Amino acid sequence: MNALSERKSDSPEEGKETKLKGINPFVLMFIVIVTVTMLTYIVPAGQYERIETGNRTEVDPNSFEFVESTPVGLLDMFTSFHLGMIEGASIILFVFLFGGALGIMQATGAIDSLVKYVAARLGVKKSSLHMKRREPFAFGKGFYVRLPKILSSK
Repeated sequence: MNALSERKSDSPEEGKETKLKGINPFVLMFIVIVTVTMLTYIVPAGQYERIETGNRTEVDPNSFEFVESTPVGLLDMFTSFHLGMIEGASIILFVFLFGGALGIMQATGAIDSLVKYVAARLGVKKSSLHMKRREPFAFGKGFYVRLPKILSSK
């Protein structure tokens, strides 16, 4: 059971533990999808013109115009999740693989051992290295985002 979806609290009147359950993540996701689908009938559609400047695409802030609305139907609502998973497959795979590898390293204690080793070698406190642990992940994300551009330029 997820630690965030279930909390225990002691009631002084009853003397027993009561369980407070949060909303199921799938129910929450379905509510969001239905709400956004209904909003496609209410919120007018619009778009901005995009300008190519070098290797970047920028939005012209003064070019907004309303376009014909294309509301999402009931069948489209159910297929949109599947199509989104297909379009985002490379990112989803990257997150799963990276998260799995990180989970294995955390479970085996490899990350904590590395932090203790580096702290001992540098003669600093372990707590001061926690900020330094985030830098490789930031570098990895930046490299992953720019990798397709690097490969396509060759």
